[in-house]
Amino acid sequence: MELQHQRIHELCGQLKLDAMAHVYPQLATEAVSKQLSFADFFEGLLKSQMSARQIRSQQML
Repeated sequence: MELQHQRIHELCGQLKLDAMAHVYPQLATEAVSKQLSFADFFEGLLKSQMSARQIRSQQML
């Protein structure tokens, strides 16, 4: 699993999805423990990325 996590982290970096790369391990663990669907897990990742971009955008103003 560690190798897969590393590949996901690298791909997120290449796609400039830094927030996703950062929260992925925590959200994946939470999804397993709470038996969340993939859609719920993925929505959490997307929300994290969007939130980080909004914060960064506001900081630049």
